Amino acid sequence: MGHTYIKLHNYNKALDYYKQSLNAFMKTGEERGQADVYSNISAVYQSLGDNSQAMENYKHALCIHKKFGEEREQADVYYGIGAVYQSLGDNGQAMVNYKHALCIHKKFGEELKQADVYYGIGAVYQSLGDNGKAMENYKNALCIFEKFGEERKQAQVYNNI
Repeated sequence: MGHTYIKLHNYNKALDYYKQSLNAFMKTGEERGQADVYSNISAVYQSLGDNSQAMENYKHALCIHKKFGEEREQADVYYGIGAVYQSLGDNGQAMVNYKHALCIHKKFGEELKQADVYYGIGAVYQSLGDNGKAMENYKNALCIFEKFGEERKQAQVYNNI
């Protein structure tokens, strides 16, 4: 139900249901389920502008994914952490985390996720005033989004170029 409430932009309700889900996974000892819920909770907190709670929950998720060697899931969390750092204005840490995510997504050939990361990296370079590197990363993202027909994401890239 948390996902449904997110789509309805009712973040507080989504958070309530995610917390119920987390408690249920904790009672059963299902750590992988906990990691997924921690990531979902992080996304809600990001939407609510609570970066400290988003970061705390991402770190819980990352710890569990590392414990089980779940690299793909780690990449998604690194991307989320990068986005939190970016919104905090810590471009250095944003870049470190985005690059971790990109490396893993490349390893597994996850092109659409690579495109999302390229877009994030482009935004970091743009905020640093390095328009050349920003453009390079935006173009990498755009190429992949075009390949997969992701028109909404193409529009976002065009807006930033």
